[in-house]
Parts: sequence; structure tokens; C-alpha cells
Amino acid sequence: MVIPDLYLNAGGVIVFCFEWLKNLKHVSYGRLPFKYERDCSSHLLMSVQESLQKKIEKHGRTIPVVPTTEFQDRILDASEKDIVHSGLAYTMECSVRQIMYTVIKYNLGLDLRIAAYVKAIEEVFKVYNEVA
Repeated sequence: MVIPDLYLNAGGVIVFCFEWLKNLKHVSYGRLPFKYERDCSSHLLMSVQESLQKKIEKHGRTIPVVPTTEFQDRILDASEKDIVHSGLAYTMECSVRQIMYTVIKYNLGLDLRIAAYVKAIEEVFKVYNEVA
């Protein structure tokens, strides 16, 4: 199996787009999602705690849910680099899924390069039809 050059070279372009969007909005990466993500993580931990508590209370015991140091560091101290890497990984994972779906859809075997081109052309066609 050969990974398409179109896909492999996309990482730099994607990170450039993140930087461009950041500059358009005049904000750092972490400012927008940081509080929301931290709150979501806190609510997740509280939910787990409450769930465990309900099960354990029947036996008269308590079990505190304490986040690990690594978990706390990830929530409280995400650097711009961490956020960019996370966004890049998510974007690349979505792209590879789309390429693999295209391989299956058109029965292309292991020709991932053709699948990447087909997917790209489909996306251009879709946008062209929406604008036209």
C-alpha cells in the first residue's frame, strides 16, 4: 500500500490554514476552545463521580474520582503547539477516512492516490454546484 503524496503533503498546508485563520481573527488558538474544553472535561469527571457514587452508596462507601496529573496538565496547560497538533491529527484522520471511503465506493483496490484525486474532484464539484 502506498500513501498518496497528495495526502502526505497536506499537513503543511493544513497548519498554514490554521495560522491564516488565527491571524484573520486576531486571537490565539487556545483562547476560543480552551474554557469550553476545560469545562467539558470537568463535567465529564463530575458525571463519572456521580455515576460511581450512585452505585457505591448502596454499599455505604465512597470513591473519589481524582484526575491524573497528566490529565490535569492537558486540560490546564495546552500550548498552541498542542492545539495545532490536535487539529492537524483530527483533520488528517478525517481525510484518510474519506480517502478509504472513496476506495470502497469506486472499488479502487489499493490505489489510494487515485482515490485522493477522486475525492478532491468530488469536493470541487460539490462547491462549484453550491456556488453556481
